[in-house]
Amino acid sequence: MCEIGCEKIKTSEVIEELYLTTARMIEFALAEKDFDFQKILKDNEKSYLIKFYYTTYERISQKKNTLTLKPAKIYNAHYNLINSSGIGSVHRALFSIQK
Repeated sequence: MCEIGCEKIKTSEVIEELYLTTARMIEFALAEKDFDFQKILKDNEKSYLIKFYYTTYERISQKKNTLTLKPAKIYNAHYNLINSSGIGSVHRALFSIQK
């Protein structure tokens, strides 16, 4: 998941596969109603996960594949992550999206 935010990855196919793999992991967590893993993430990992959620919203608006993830489905997990990690993680995520 952290690789989604790295500048080292330039190949769109690799980025696409990383996104879809992360989406599958989030789908599983949603199905199991298990988001305890968010508590053990490091700050930079939380930023990448926040970036993943924003990327998902963007992909939905562009009508790209997000598997079964929809805004209403991921909103609570995204909101809880922002509340637990603080505004600094949101700023880091948004800054990395702008790069």
